[in-house]
Amino acid sequence: MAATDGGQNSMNPEGINIIEPWWTRPPARRTRIFVAVLLGAVAAAVFWAHTTWGPMYVRGKSGDLAGPLEGARRILAGQHNIYAQPYAPYASQYALSYPLTASFLVLPLAPLRPQTAAMLFVGVTTAISAYVLSRRRLDELLLFASAPAVFAWCWAQWAPLLLIQGIAAWTVVLGIGKPQVCAVMFAYRPSWRGAALAIIAFLATLLWSPTWPLDWLRGSIRTAGEVAEHSGALFAPGGFLLLLAVLKWRDPRARLLLALTIIPNRLWFYDQLFLGLVPENTRRRIVWVLCSWVAAASWAIARQVTGDEARVALEALIIALIYGPALIFVLKPAPGVVPPAAGPTATESSPAKSPA
Repeated sequence: MAATDGGQNSMNPEGINIIEPWWTRPPARRTRIFVAVLLGAVAAAVFWAHTTWGPMYVRGKSGDLAGPLEGARRILAGQHNIYAQPYAPYASQYALSYPLTASFLVLPLAPLRPQTAAMLFVGVTTAISAYVLSRRRLDELLLFASAPAVFAWCWAQWAPLLLIQGIAAWTVVLGIGKPQVCAVMFAYRPSWRGAALAIIAFLATLLWSPTWPLDWLRGSIRTAGEVAEHSGALFAPGGFLLLLAVLKWRDPRARLLLALTIIPNRLWFYDQLFLGLVPENTRRRIVWVLCSWVAAASWAIARQVTGDEARVALEALIIALIYGPALIFVLKPAPGVVPPAAGPTATESSPAKSPA
């Protein structure tokens, strides 16, 4: 049918022609490539700016990719037990808290300068994720305009890359770099073939160091005791209310919300990027993005007022303004919209059809 005003005509269940906006239709491949490269460049620029002009302790560093990169360098040096000694990403020494699998995934970046390696990681992983996520409609990329996305870029987090976990079986292998997030995304997009590939990849790493899982767990437990905000959303102010998502447990979005509530993760914005997958239409995506920035701005004000990290305020704001809208979207789906399936054969959300 003929397109008008940047949209295309489609038929609703009542037989009335409607015009679909261009951003709700599958884009051309060259459009996806252009947008992906653009977003990757923006992400890399944000990281570079943060590690060039940000706080002194992050300048010239590789953000939270420091641990996997240090492990990768130790692998290249022939060190089988990469957890034998601590490392100092900033001013303090920590145990390596990332699994050996993460270090193998970033092995090609190990010879580069820390800041350069992390900048490439941020740019490339964001571009890959944007290309895959835009396969159905461009407005699914609105989550990259959120505060969690910017925080993830600033700290070289895995969240942007793992947004695509489960869309194809091979993407589950990427999750073994951050197992707790892998579990969250598996609840959303379960792929048993992907799980088998991930298990094979995990077993292969045991050839390098048979004891690394135990060494890693010891270091992770020690780090968790030093960094209190890893306890997760369930124990934050009002976090128990998020368990209401169990009422819609058949909805993949509800399982994502429940998993991100129960499985320990850091309440520091970036791990909450996955909640950007919950809104099922353009309007709700924009609402969620705006709420995330209200949370970030309010936390910045709280820090100025209190003169410290304002941990209680941070957790309360994240629960209320990032988890909260996601819970509402899950419990009350948008009228006339069927939430899209999350798995590898997912199709885009469409107007609900009548029983006839």
